[in-house]
Amino acid sequence: MLPAAERLAEVDSLIANRRYFVLHAPRQSGKTTTIQACVDKINDEGKYYAVYCSLEAAGVWTEPDEGIRKVGIGLITAMLDSGIPPLAGAAADAARGMSASGQEGALQAFLTPYDSSILIESILKSVCSSLDKDLVLFFDEADSLAGGLLIAFLRQLRAGYISRAKLPFPRTIALIGMRNIRDYKNKARPDAETSGSASPFNIVAKALSLKDFTFSEMSALYRQHTEERGQVFEESALEAAWRWSEGQPWIVNALAREVIEEQLHKDYSVPITSLHVDKAAETIITRRDTH
Repeated sequence: MLPAAERLAEVDSLIANRRYFVLHAPRQSGKTTTIQACVDKINDEGKYYAVYCSLEAAGVWTEPDEGIRKVGIGLITAMLDSGIPPLAGAAADAARGMSASGQEGALQAFLTPYDSSILIESILKSVCSSLDKDLVLFFDEADSLAGGLLIAFLRQLRAGYISRAKLPFPRTIALIGMRNIRDYKNKARPDAETSGSASPFNIVAKALSLKDFTFSEMSALYRQHTEERGQVFEESALEAAWRWSEGQPWIVNALAREVIEEQLHKDYSVPITSLHVDKAAETIITRRDTH
């Protein structure tokens, strides 16, 4: 894969300046893969703790109270699984004391008595106060939340953001999804509902978009295969791949996979030509794959 730092060059600056941001791009553009690589890079550098947390499981809930508790379960689980130093508090103790199959039930029981209107804010303040380095938090599938649940979630992030000069809170929070932050408002406020005078959307400093590959990036990605396996993509093959994909990451990868694994059955001695790529594209279209 292409280095995450090159595809998201602005992330380092946003974290250095304690900014909150949104990353949006269409489906199958490499958002999750790139963000997970960013998390690994940040943790390897050792300056901050970075945690990846998917909100997809909470998106099935329509009631804010239950949905926020589901977010809380996912957040604690993600931090426990992230390898950062042991978290303080009874929630972590409850989760560690259970088998993997019973962890969610233990956390659900633990979180039930707590006020859902401040639950996420409280968890993050508690965690950040116990860490010896700042926390950078990436919430993936953020736009799977909707309506009152989305507003409740963002309000708690905003409350922590506002008070973080006095109380510990994540240095940077990123919301990852298919929508820009301005589009969250439409999803959160059906029928002209208002979320109140203090907008939970105004803490985001920037909305980044994960763009499609350029021709040079696509070529660099294919060269990694050549360097590893010795199999050459002829110039005509690169041009054909660009013609079919225009750099869309899923299609770029799917074309190469179709040629190398399905047509040539991993015979790396065969140079890849435009005929191979054209046939792969037609096969993918005929099968009606994702794109």
